[in-house]
Amino acid sequence: MTASRYPRILALLLAIAFAVAIAAPGFALDRAKTAVSMAQQAGSAYESGSYARAAELYRNAYQTDPEPPYLYGAARSEHLAGNKAAAIELYRKYLKAGDGDSTRTMNAAEFLADIEVGAVTNKVTEAEKAERAGQPAVAMALYDDAYRRDHGRPDLLYRAAVAAQDSGDKAAAIDRLHAYLAASPAAAADRDAARARLTALGAAATASDDGLRVGAAPSGSGHGARTAAFVTLGAGVVGGAAGLTLMALGGSASHDANALPIGQQADIDRYHADYGRAQNLWRAGVALGAVGVVGAGVGTFLLVRANGRDVAVSPLSGASGLQISGAF
Repeated sequence: MTASRYPRILALLLAIAFAVAIAAPGFALDRAKTAVSMAQQAGSAYESGSYARAAELYRNAYQTDPEPPYLYGAARSEHLAGNKAAAIELYRKYLKAGDGDSTRTMNAAEFLADIEVGAVTNKVTEAEKAERAGQPAVAMALYDDAYRRDHGRPDLLYRAAVAAQDSGDKAAAIDRLHAYLAASPAAAADRDAARARLTALGAAATASDDGLRVGAAPSGSGHGARTAAFVTLGAGVVGGAAGLTLMALGGSASHDANALPIGQQADIDRYHADYGRAQNLWRAGVALGAVGVVGAGVGTFLLVRANGRDVAVSPLSGASGLQISGAF
């Protein structure tokens, strides 16, 4: 391509861009007029009680010109037509899009809340019917669906857990009991019953807001359990001390090896041998110390449980690792 053709191409591109810029407002105006016409037809259908037709026309108007009021019209029409799932989706989309009309926005929020509360009530009623009909698995699914719609009802998690247990689904029951204990207020009436069900299901732990709570040892395990706990704790402490001692010896040996005069090959060989022994002592000390720390932690855990106390395990705040809390 020759240089003389560049100005012509540039002029053509500028002309096209200018034509598009001139025509764009006209296209936008045409779309807006078409959408208004559709909305007027939708309004007529709405007034005559043809809600399904009104919803279709409002949707088409929004697709032509995406203005929030058309979403509201479609949502309200679907609502009155009895299509609650579609109405919920459209109300939410309308509220997310935002609208300068405060009355319309408030009405949309109220209509949405009414549908969702009614849906939860219907799901709970269906779940109760399923339980009476001897269909606990169906009841569990319905309670789960109701809770997904209203997270302010943790009691639905407990009822789902009971249904899961009745259906023989132990894992599902445990999961929902954990979720219930994590979500429910401390004064909730079913918390003790939830813990009792976890125990009956053989669960070793229950989830709560302050971490993972591990149940106390059964009564009657007293003396033997405490003895085992003290032995484990003592062995852990001794192992940790021995590990620190070996690490200190390894550090000292490494220092002595570095202080050796290096002159001949024999000196070099001696240095490598002494340094190797020092490194072995250090590694053995680290390994033994780590085992000792774990042993001391397990011994402490067992000792607290042996005294009939709960143990709380939770993440360290602002650091990596776990902290174990209990009462003697």
